[in-house]
Amino acid sequence: MAGASLVERVRSHLERQAAWFENVLGELENLRLDDDGLADAMQTIARRAEEQAQWDSAQARLMEEWRRASVSVSEADRADIRDRSNHVRALADQVSAAYRRMAGEVETKKACVARQLAELSRGRELLRRQYVEDTSGWLVDKKA
Repeated sequence: MAGASLVERVRSHLERQAAWFENVLGELENLRLDDDGLADAMQTIARRAEEQAQWDSAQARLMEEWRRASVSVSEADRADIRDRSNHVRALADQVSAAYRRMAGEVETKKACVARQLAELSRGRELLRRQYVEDTSGWLVDKKA
């Protein structure tokens, strides 16, 4: 029966996707957003976004088949697929929450860097005002 083959393919897809999300969660826990790890973190996030797009594409194709064949799938198989889908959705929500936490950390770091840049700019302006153009010198004693 074609329905049984489809059910197995959907089960297999959901199992692989759940394993992938668990892998992503583990990876996100170990990502460092400090100065040394930020470039690696950005590469990891970009790679995972590409992989997610592939998962979405494969899932869209399977869902289309599932909708067409849903009348021939037993209620027990539907319940099993529903449970697996809910598990994958819960994992996806956890990954989404981890990404939101990381985005919050990055925003905090961004605000800190912006404050530091503003302080540097004020310091540079203070030094610029201390330099006297017409006397070709500094008003501040450099040796002090």
